[in-house]
Order: sequence, then structure tokens, then C-alpha cells
Amino acid sequence: MAAVRAQAQHEQLRDELVLVLQADADTIYLLGYVATMRDAPGGVRGQLLEANAVTGRDSNLDFPGLAKLCREVDSEMGKWFASEEDQVVVDDKECAFLLADYLAWGEHQDDLDDRVIPISTETRRLYLRAKRCATVSRTRVEAAVALPSRRRLRTQAPGYFTCSGFPRQSEWMNASGAQDQADSFLMSPDRWPGLTASFAPGRGINWRSSLCCLRRSRSSPASLKAWLRSRIG
Repeated sequence: MAAVRAQAQHEQLRDELVLVLQADADTIYLLGYVATMRDAPGGVRGQLLEANAVTGRDSNLDFPGLAKLCREVDSEMGKWFASEEDQVVVDDKECAFLLADYLAWGEHQDDLDDRVIPISTETRRLYLRAKRCATVSRTRVEAAVALPSRRRLRTQAPGYFTCSGFPRQSEWMNASGAQDQADSFLMSPDRWPGLTASFAPGRGINWRSSLCCLRRSRSSPASLKAWLRSRIG
């Protein structure tokens, strides 16, 4: 971000006129993406812009079983999703914000977990800080379309599916399934041995429900607690 600030100063641009557009080399951005995101703020401060992430048709055609499984799980879990105003899960590579807001929100910061391992999701943590200290709105820009890479899905399929794409440390991902098991999971996810679970002695839970719990990134903590109570008793 230092380079962005330096360029803004070089061109003598005020921070509130500079839009920081985050991107990723593995993501495909459709024609007009930059212009659409650029025009979205309308000069209004306090907005976190989020583009429209679309799964490529090739992924669904290549792995129809996985696509069907995702729809089933999300359908069952839908009632537990956090409301739009409470949603804090955003994808770094599809977000944009004014430089002035970025500075006011505290900038990207390095954080460590309990094991002193760096935590990812810098933009999500930036958004959380913004919600705590300032008035901020999350604005979806449906006309700006991005096709995220499915590289991690093809190499870490069980873990990627379990966390619904939420960034996790490699140790966590590998515990969900080795890389050489990705193909078998993608081709026949319903036969994966990890799709059953027991949260209490003698009480099994349907594998779809288990995955609903695991694919929790779009649910609020209160909703998850209520769901677990209903399952465990």
C-alpha cells in the first residue's frame, strides 16, 4: 500500500480521490471491471466495495457431484446465514475502497494467532475494524464480475470445501485431506469418509448437517450456537 500512497502523492491526488482496487493474479476479471468499480463509489466516503464473484461454468461441468453437494449444504444451512448487514466475510481480491477510508480504518495489519502463526484475511479484519470505529457500508457491485481461481480447490479439495474457501493455515487444510486425495474427493464427494461426524456419544449426525456446521463462514456465532444446540441437545 506504500506504493499507492507514494503514487498519489506524486500525482498530487487527495486521498479521497484515490480508489484502491485489490486484485489477484489467479482471478479473471471480465471486461469493464475496473471502470465499473471505479464509478461505483460516486464520491461517497465509508464504502467497502465488493465485486460479483462468479464460479466458472467449467468447474460445475467438471465436478457436477461437488456442485450438487454445495447446493444441498447451502440450502440446508441457508436459514443460519448471517443477515446481510451483519455479514463480514469479504474476499480480498474482489474488494475496493478509497485510500482515505483505508487510512481511517487503520490500514492492513499483521496479526498472529495463539500459536504465533500469521492470520490471513487482511481485508476482512480491516472491515471489522471499520465497523467498530467508523460508519461503513458494504456495497455490492453486481456489474463488476470476477471469476476466482479454483486452483486451491483442485489441490486441497476436502479442506477448501470444508472451510467454504475461507483462508486457513496449511496445517489445518492438510488435516482435512492430503493433496493427493483431492481428485477422489472432487469426483465422488458423497463417498468421502470424512462426511460423517458425531458431536455426542452415540449420536451420529447426517453428513450434510456436519458439513453445514463446517461451512460456517457465512453464519453468525449466535446462529451456529443455536444450530449446534438443536443438533446436540
